[in-house]
Amino acid sequence: RLASAVGMFYCLQGFANLFGPPAAGRLYDFTGNYNVSFYVAGGAVFCNVLMLVCLEIHRTRTAHGQHVTAVTRDDVMYDVMETSEEPVGSRKHECDEPFIVHE
Repeated sequence: RLASAVGMFYCLQGFANLFGPPAAGRLYDFTGNYNVSFYVAGGAVFCNVLMLVCLEIHRTRTAHGQHVTAVTRDDVMYDVMETSEEPVGSRKHECDEPFIVHE
């Protein structure tokens, strides 16, 4: 799957490299400055980031039909391992953000 994803990425990037500069030149011809070209390019990148974030949220919530819950550090049971010098849960301050668990 990685090879297919890399191939698709290079294909799409090739289209952008082929058609991007002529489109930027056309916008320069219409407006007389390159600012609009940069705004359009930045807007396209911003829209792509929003789309990827939405897709990742959707994929995470519907992963294999599993129920997804957020687990915070307060929900985790900390155990003491006999072989270690320090208890497993002694570094609780390092885990401030919740993480996703598939049930």
